[in-house]
Amino acid sequence: MKNKWVSLLGVLGILLLGGCAERKSPSGEIVGETLTRGKVEVVEYDEAVEQENYNLIIEPEEKQKIEKEVVQVALLYKTLYEEADKGTSYNVVIPEETVKEIKECLARNHKVAIEDSGHSNMTNSELAQAFCEAALSGEEAKVTIYMLHRDGGYSRLDFHVKNKQMDLMVVSVGWNESIEPQVTYMEKYQLKNWQYTEKGYLIYERYFSPFIECNSYSILRIKPLKEEYLELTKAYIRPIGYQGNNLFLTNWNKADMTSIAFNDLFEYFYYLAKGESIDVENYKNGIPKVEFETILGTYLPLTREELEKFAYYNEQTQCYKWQVLGCANYTATPKGYPVPEVVDYKRHEDGSITLTVDALWEEYGTDCAFTHEVTIVPQSDGSFYYAGNSIRPKENQIIPVYRNRIKTD
Repeated sequence: MKNKWVSLLGVLGILLLGGCAERKSPSGEIVGETLTRGKVEVVEYDEAVEQENYNLIIEPEEKQKIEKEVVQVALLYKTLYEEADKGTSYNVVIPEETVKEIKECLARNHKVAIEDSGHSNMTNSELAQAFCEAALSGEEAKVTIYMLHRDGGYSRLDFHVKNKQMDLMVVSVGWNESIEPQVTYMEKYQLKNWQYTEKGYLIYERYFSPFIECNSYSILRIKPLKEEYLELTKAYIRPIGYQGNNLFLTNWNKADMTSIAFNDLFEYFYYLAKGESIDVENYKNGIPKVEFETILGTYLPLTREELEKFAYYNEQTQCYKWQVLGCANYTATPKGYPVPEVVDYKRHEDGSITLTVDALWEEYGTDCAFTHEVTIVPQSDGSFYYAGNSIRPKENQIIPVYRNRIKTD
């Protein structure tokens, strides 16, 4: 079957925002979809084309060559993997610090590498940027990117573009029980479409049959974010996120905080305060009054009296209601949840800081589903509290639907 395709050419005056469409949220509400695009080439294929037409043959000689190369790369950091704390569970998980050391090792060997967590910059990113710019210009180009995983293995991504059609070979490498590297997966295919955004993300989509429910998009940060932005995201935004609470999903400030689901914030603020997750077994009957008010009062400008009034509090048990997040009490979505990243900030004369945060949502293929501004107030003792959140009005933004997990009697 002959592939049909439509090429949306990125010209000098291409719009920054495009690709708007309506979608239904899990609650049934209509939400918009905006794909952030800049200097972008999108190659769309006819949905009727069979999936097999996108799979590409890997010749035996090429396969043998690749297998040899990926094993050699793994051997570059074998000592780091051997010495890493691998935990006691069946599935190996090495420390984040070790993953960073592995990335630095590959960087010294002139490899383009990035962690699959998405919370760091790519090493030798100028090579990947040159590839993307060449691709936009219609030149033939190749780049190899090593994506590092927490199990100590990695995926090698070989991108090849010609006539603005991009192909991808994915090779996964893991470690066996003898701590020897081995290839666990290899596949090569044409991409359904791709785009290189103004923010510096390579967003690409693989073709899947409409009868298969899975995420077809992948996003790679090519242009590095300022290290300062990464640190601000790690300190103030990522520990809260968008799942299980609505601190960043609603507009509020010191004068009006009633839209916040206070009870649902407890475990997130607990982690900020203690540096560890809560023991669910300790809170089956709710959160003791003093503990709840101390934790919440540390990170929000609220008095104990205000918490009693606005949060769900049981005066008889002297406890605040709390339920562990589970399938029965949160809004399930096949599109998962977005990932926050600070893209700018402003310091104010009163000492507060307002962070501009973009929500990157891979499942929708966008590097900016919505933008919000979070105001924090640092304290002299090194602590801080959140003083407000404001969602910037934007046409066709995508904001996760939130449902309070506490059921009222």
